[in-house]
Amino acid sequence: MNFQDLRSIIGQIKKNVRCPKCKMTYTDKDIEIIGSPTDNHAFFHAKCLKCKAEAVINVSIEHDGAQAGIPELKFLANNVKQDQVTINEVLDIRNFLNSFDGNFSDLFKAPQS
Repeated sequence: MNFQDLRSIIGQIKKNVRCPKCKMTYTDKDIEIIGSPTDNHAFFHAKCLKCKAEAVINVSIEHDGAQAGIPELKFLANNVKQDQVTINEVLDIRNFLNSFDGNFSDLFKAPQS
């Protein structure tokens, strides 16, 4: 995925994706790329300037051989395939939440060496 592809994707996000909370459209400043594990797949982070809601946007690109220019974008929100959650994973989260005090700053601090 090159710079031009990224610009095209961001343009499509600005045109087609709205804040899930207040329905505002995003601007260039609101959108940043998280990562692109393959040439046809990327994750973006968007933060609404109006209501401060945040969203992760999962983009999959399919290039149509007959089409030149902006590739067709396919949003995969309803197509996520994951393994089933195990009982141990549920218990791990339960134990974590029982002891979690709500302080996210401490939770994400880099370990001191």
